[in-house]
Amino acid sequence: MFVSTRKSLIAFTGILVISGLLLLGSDQTNIEADTTADGPHIYRQSDSTAIIFYLCNDSIIRQTEKISDTLKFTGLCHDSGLEYKVPADPKEFDPCRYNDVSRIMALSDIHGEYEHLCEILINSGVVDDKLYWVWGDGHLVIVGDVFDRGDKVTECLWLIYRLETEAKKYGGRVHFLLGNHEPGGRERER
Repeated sequence: MFVSTRKSLIAFTGILVISGLLLLGSDQTNIEADTTADGPHIYRQSDSTAIIFYLCNDSIIRQTEKISDTLKFTGLCHDSGLEYKVPADPKEFDPCRYNDVSRIMALSDIHGEYEHLCEILINSGVVDDKLYWVWGDGHLVIVGDVFDRGDKVTECLWLIYRLETEAKKYGGRVHFLLGNHEPGGRERER
């Protein structure tokens, strides 16, 4: 299932864990601070079509795309020129336990701070300066709280989504756990 609204991002987060995304040839850290961009959000209209939505500056941009085994589209807003690939029907489930993991990095409380997420991943050797996975068979664990405060939650989610696929190619993994700030996550009592 594809989703299109922030309220439905819990389903999108599930897709992040289950399926892969390839975001090719990009350096997403160059979006200007004075622009408003949110997206892409994907809504599956039927078995053969999906609608891609963006909030781009003060306008909503939408485009209908055909779905075969993979939904493929090029960015429509400040990510123009980037190619997205999303499996139309993810069927593969990863195991819930892993043995003999050579290295683990845990990261939490990202809160939509995309630039800081990129900086941490680059400085830790998990990704290169173009944000491609270079950590081999390492396991990156996102321990929740990607949502809530910062204004680049969507960018964080798409990066995590893409890294899941790239990590698998090299024997690594990205694990995304829901925190108390994710939709469906448990709010802490105050």
